[in-house]
Amino acid sequence: MTDITSLPTLPDTLEQIIFDYCPLTSLPELPPKLMYLDIGHTQVRTLPTLPKTLRILMVRNSPVASLPELPDSLETLKCENIDIEEIPYIPSKLYLSVFDCPNLRIQPEPGQTIKDYSERWSRIRVQRRNTAIKEDLIAEFWKPSRVEKMLETGGWDLVDSY
Repeated sequence: MTDITSLPTLPDTLEQIIFDYCPLTSLPELPPKLMYLDIGHTQVRTLPTLPKTLRILMVRNSPVASLPELPDSLETLKCENIDIEEIPYIPSKLYLSVFDCPNLRIQPEPGQTIKDYSERWSRIRVQRRNTAIKEDLIAEFWKPSRVEKMLETGGWDLVDSY
């Protein structure tokens, strides 16, 4: 274990970063050529923007609550014992390993491909967003004063569908 809690600006040529068992609380901007990032047993809560060259991302045993947008170059994503609630868009050729992430709303099912998981997750996000929009529209249209006016003007009957 080391006592490193913060880092200076990292060199642009750096391709691998591994932090394990250190009280690091944040990461600086990541180098543009970074291909491998492994954060384990740290105090990092948020990750910076990931470089477009990143191929492997491992986030383990840290208080990370969300992941930034994943680059299309990402080939492996391992999340273990972190507080994430969702995984952003998943590149199609990704090996995904999720273990002990109790707050993750949707986890891959055993044997499920990344494509199936991504489609399922996208569909649920769209349904959730559409439900919120529908509720907002209904709340706007069916205000009590508006309903009373419609009932008073006639031609409208109050029907209980239950």
